[in-house]
Amino acid sequence: MRWIVRLVFALTALLLGAFAWLGIPATAAGLVAKNVCSGVFIARRAQADVLAADVLPASPLLRLVHVSVDEGRQLVRGRMLWSAERTAMRLPGLGCVLDPTPALLNDTADDPAARQAGAASNDGPPQDDGLPATDWQGIDRAAIAAAIDEAFRDGRRAAGRNTRAVVILHRGRLVAERYAAGFDAGTPQLSWSMSKTVLGLLVYMKLQAQQQDASLRAVDWVTPQRRPPWLRDWERDQRSSIRLADLLFMRDGLDHQESYEPWGTVPRMLWGVDDVPAFAGSAPADAPAGQRFRYLSATTNILSRLLRAQFDSDAAYWRYPSQALFEPIGVRSAVLESDASGTFVASSYLWATPRDWARIGQVLLEDGLAGGRRVFAQGWQRFAGTPPTTDDPAAMGYGAHVWLPGAAGGSSCAPEHRLPADTFLSTGHWGQLAAVIPSRNAVVVRLGMTLDHDAFDRCEFLRAVIETLPVAGTALSGK
Repeated sequence: MRWIVRLVFALTALLLGAFAWLGIPATAAGLVAKNVCSGVFIARRAQADVLAADVLPASPLLRLVHVSVDEGRQLVRGRMLWSAERTAMRLPGLGCVLDPTPALLNDTADDPAARQAGAASNDGPPQDDGLPATDWQGIDRAAIAAAIDEAFRDGRRAAGRNTRAVVILHRGRLVAERYAAGFDAGTPQLSWSMSKTVLGLLVYMKLQAQQQDASLRAVDWVTPQRRPPWLRDWERDQRSSIRLADLLFMRDGLDHQESYEPWGTVPRMLWGVDDVPAFAGSAPADAPAGQRFRYLSATTNILSRLLRAQFDSDAAYWRYPSQALFEPIGVRSAVLESDASGTFVASSYLWATPRDWARIGQVLLEDGLAGGRRVFAQGWQRFAGTPPTTDDPAAMGYGAHVWLPGAAGGSSCAPEHRLPADTFLSTGHWGQLAAVIPSRNAVVVRLGMTLDHDAFDRCEFLRAVIETLPVAGTALSGK
């Protein structure tokens, strides 16, 4: 009997040791602290609801994390077993930041122009309170309602679809909108990987303003004064050939994997390190740039750091998304969160209300126009929707940080979904989507928390919605 007890203790010690060696306790504590902070102080939801609906269902291990919330200082602390305490704090203009460095705390405190992000606006596209009948011409209202009913069919059940919002625009008008209990038009929701498309657009806008193009090498886009140490390492090996286009179209050749296990690349990057782009950019190359398609969150965060280097000050970088994009199109709720060093974690952490996600989709639909005003140079649709030539067939389904599910060889949706060839699709890890369909003059947004990927088929939902809409009479002029 005694040997059994010893064996159990030995196995337990071995398991705990493996956990510690893999950094799982610290990463888990960071995950909980960061997501509770954002849910409470950006989305303004109750702590208990954020834990029960967003955090704990992701893994039973997270129940071992002790959480404390300081409402007055707007910070959340998390600790798992013997791990060091992790602290997520809401900072002006940067959302909830995990373990912010003293330098970042000083910089944000000293920047009087940093806006307190996350003050969601309740205004949005016009409500359906008397739209002219012509706005509904050709739309199958019963079918669109049925598609939305199906998306919400199991309510907020954590193991089910767990749809929280659907917003659909047609010809710039709101034709459908629904929210789950506990959410409304003023509740910011998390994008996860939908934020990649926004980062890709911001890079496109910056290149256009500089009269540069994406054929530029990454090492040549950054001045020596603003160059991070890991990018200097690129100059000395084959990574020096990586172009901005290789990063935008996910063909950089870096030796990363998009793995989500507790010890995987993505959790370690998001909740295990202070400098996210340094972690991402330290990977060696294991394939020539421009040849192999591999979808990587690390690649987006590398681009985010390169974009930061385009500004003379970090304060200008932090204000850039709002000044260049969000404010001109009427987006007031957007919060793009940073890592501890001040670089936007653009792979995953953009919060906005569903209506504001629809606004972002609408400016993409109109190829840079918002209310008749040009926000960015015409040509994003052509650029983002035309993958460079490669021998990798999977690459044809991915544009410049956006999926092309209707393209030949597209991998994000199956051919039987019959999505229009001009569809642009941004997706998030747990079933989020924002689709832009120029040939239907439509924007479709669905936000939720579908932990079981088999519970909700976003491609089928998108197909069902698109089939209710008429084909646009004329192509976009892009004026």
